[in-house]
Amino acid sequence: MSHSLRALMALGNPGGQYLRSRHNLGFLVLDRLAERERVSFQREGPVELGRWRPSGLGAEILLAKPLTYMNRSGTGAHHLCRMHEVALPELLVVVDDLDLPFGKLRLRARGGAGTHNGMRSVLSALGDEGFPRLRLGVGPAPPEADLSKWVLEDFSIEQQQALPAVLDRAAECLVVAVRSGVRIAMNDYNAAG
Repeated sequence: MSHSLRALMALGNPGGQYLRSRHNLGFLVLDRLAERERVSFQREGPVELGRWRPSGLGAEILLAKPLTYMNRSGTGAHHLCRMHEVALPELLVVVDDLDLPFGKLRLRARGGAGTHNGMRSVLSALGDEGFPRLRLGVGPAPPEADLSKWVLEDFSIEQQQALPAVLDRAAECLVVAVRSGVRIAMNDYNAAG
């Protein structure tokens, strides 16, 4: 059975000090999509929620950013799925990934958490890995880096200069996933880098 997407949830940390950190790349992408589509966010329990009605689609897509810290992201995912009756295949999670080089995108139909604490929290809260995710490269970290601190730092100067193009491409990938399906978006965006 084919499921259409009904909700996009990005992982990140609330608070101004983390706004443009590597760990908040998911938030930055969802914010770029919301800006392009003129969607505003309002607080709903443990998430900031936006409602997007893509032209010609006839369906509402929820955009969500958890208001908890990263390692408790599952609270927002559980709220979103329970309160809005979103089935797991209808939820796409947008997350930063240390194992991918900066600027690379990888869309997957399902999968584990890897080393990502936010994703571990989501999997624990939802009890299943049967939901798509868009992984956004933030790596590689320097060999000597304390990863838990490094992901909370801002992007390098070079990366900051490249960031707008990365955000645009990731936002476009989400639009294709919503309009045409995850499989088509995977074909279009995974191969290209």
